[in-house]
Amino acid sequence: MTYKHLTCKFLTLLAIVAISAMPTALRANEIKDADDDESPVPGVEARLLIEYQSDHAVSGDNGIDGSQTYSTHELDAAIHFSNLLSLYGTLSYQPVRGFLKDFDEQLLNDDQFGEDQGIELEELFLELELQNVAIFGGKFTANFGKAWDDAPGVYGTDFAEDYEIIESLGFGAEVEFENTGIGDLTFGFAAFKLDTTVLSRALLQSTEPNQRADGGAGNTEGIDNYVISFDAENIIQNNILNAHAAYMRRNQGIGHDDYDDEEAFVITLYGAREFYGLNVEWIGEAAFFDNFNATEDDINYYTVGFDFEYLERYRFAISYTHRDIDNPWDGSYEDRLFQTSVGVEVYDDWNVDLGYRHTQTTENKDDAHFIGVLISKEFEFRQAAN
Repeated sequence: MTYKHLTCKFLTLLAIVAISAMPTALRANEIKDADDDESPVPGVEARLLIEYQSDHAVSGDNGIDGSQTYSTHELDAAIHFSNLLSLYGTLSYQPVRGFLKDFDEQLLNDDQFGEDQGIELEELFLELELQNVAIFGGKFTANFGKAWDDAPGVYGTDFAEDYEIIESLGFGAEVEFENTGIGDLTFGFAAFKLDTTVLSRALLQSTEPNQRADGGAGNTEGIDNYVISFDAENIIQNNILNAHAAYMRRNQGIGHDDYDDEEAFVITLYGAREFYGLNVEWIGEAAFFDNFNATEDDINYYTVGFDFEYLERYRFAISYTHRDIDNPWDGSYEDRLFQTSVGVEVYDDWNVDLGYRHTQTTENKDDAHFIGVLISKEFEFRQAAN
């Protein structure tokens, strides 16, 4: 997304030591000014993504026969006060409960149309850029993993969204080194806690803000959870090969189900290549969790996906995610998600995608098939200050 990758990162002691040990040719360059990507400085810019989606259960071992039709609108916006200071924010309008994500039995056996929709403030943070260092604070999405946002297809992100670290309230920074011998490097650190303020409440719904009593990983009194991240872009030029790695530790809360602190590590390889009008994007990611969300579950995720776009109009995507769950009391089982989708731009940047999703779990031998349609369009706005 336009601004989600501008997340919390900070120069840690480990990064300082590593950088100081590099050759002197690895010289720090200034982070690109906001107007390098045509952003108005000072000024305002925004991107609005509009999506209408309808998911339908085709068959399942538990006799599921339901559907959910809903809309998802996401607004990413920025106010650039100067080349040094910017305010970023993300608002989303989406279902509070997900037909496929939550796998709620009531939803899976009922037809839902535009129900349980709410507005959520996902991000709101200030960022200060000083040469090649960016420092920020506020509410953000932590820089841990990419498959939860970038896995291709209508249903490609459904499992990986389990570890999208949203509702993070804290501070952090990033330091960037451009044109090194191994690409453009970014080292980062962020400290945060779960947002339990009124900003965590979904508008238009009777939901309550997050509370300390809810428990869960990162739901702590102080800002004592953190992510250390590393990103390398253009390892092979023209984005053929890029990499991401991150380590995260989130302390357990005070909830009844909290068992222990969560530790996690993720590594991602991704890239793109164009062949005679055919653009191919790919991603491979592995994420490992001890005490996932402060529970007794150790969970590993493995995602691979490919997206093919021809003449910037026709699309085909395929992806697979494997989720291993190990619990000391309930034993081990596996979840599998396969999806494929085709799409086309039909008129004036309006896109239509048809998707198929197959999920399987070895815990209770559930086997379920779904189909869906997604209609989407993006709008962009830029306005320089007078």
